[in-house]
Amino acid sequence: MNTTAKFHLTAAAFGVLIASSVYAETNQVYSNTVQAHNAPMTVDVIMKDGKIANILTDNRESPGVGKLAIANLSKKIIRNQTINVDNVTGASVTSMALKYAVKKNLEAAGADLSISGTPTIVKQFRSSLSSV
Repeated sequence: MNTTAKFHLTAAAFGVLIASSVYAETNQVYSNTVQAHNAPMTVDVIMKDGKIANILTDNRESPGVGKLAIANLSKKIIRNQTINVDNVTGASVTSMALKYAVKKNLEAAGADLSISGTPTIVKQFRSSLSSV
C-alpha cells in the first residue's frame, strides 16, 4: 500500500472515531432520584438523537393507580417530547415526582425547557457537532 492510500485510510478511520464520539454525546442515559408517594424513585431518561427515547423507573409505587400513572405518563412524555402532560387523577404525587425527575434529567442532558419562561417542551440539546 502506498503512502497516499495509507494516509486516506488513516484519515477515514479517524473520521469514523470522531463521528462515533459525537454521536455518543446525544445517546446517553440520565438518572435522577426523587421522593415519590411510597418511597424514593429513581428515574432514568434514555436520550437518543436528541430526543427522549425511553423512561425507566425502579417503580415502588402502589400497584394499580401508582404503577399505571408512571406507565401512562412515561408514554405521553415520550410521544409528545414534553413534560407538560396532565397528572393522573388519584396519583398526583407520583405524577409530579416522575415529571420532576424527567425535567432534572433533561436539564442534565442540556435541554432547553423554556417556552415563555415555563418548563414545558424539549427544544434544543447540546451538540458537539459544531466543534468537529
